[in-house]
Amino acid sequence: MTENMVHLTSRVPRDLLDKLEELAKQRRMQTGESISRADLVREALEALADGGAPTPAGPGMDDPDPYDFGVMVMDALEELADEAERQGIEDDPQCFGMAIWPAAKDDPRLERLLAIASKVHGALRAV
Repeated sequence: MTENMVHLTSRVPRDLLDKLEELAKQRRMQTGESISRADLVREALEALADGGAPTPAGPGMDDPDPYDFGVMVMDALEELADEAERQGIEDDPQCFGMAIWPAAKDDPRLERLLAIASKVHGALRAV
């Protein structure tokens, strides 16, 4: 494979190099393969040359990235839904509210959590 390859040199910002290294590390952990920064750059360039956006390829890459914000939100909401179901309050707005109220009423995080909950609600409604 390397007989058809040539070197390409490019100057990139240090933070981009650090991000590539972190992505390579994540891919190595996910796939168990020896993935380098060069592999990621080559993959991105091939995808770009083929007219598409760079996309990960390889075993296990179809699985959702557990560090993706959207995946994290959906997983957290699923855990809340499972717990509400376990407690039998998922279909009763009054019981649901009463289960939350004692913990939320004096919690200093309430304003921040209300703001993020509103954004999550809006994003999910737009899907």
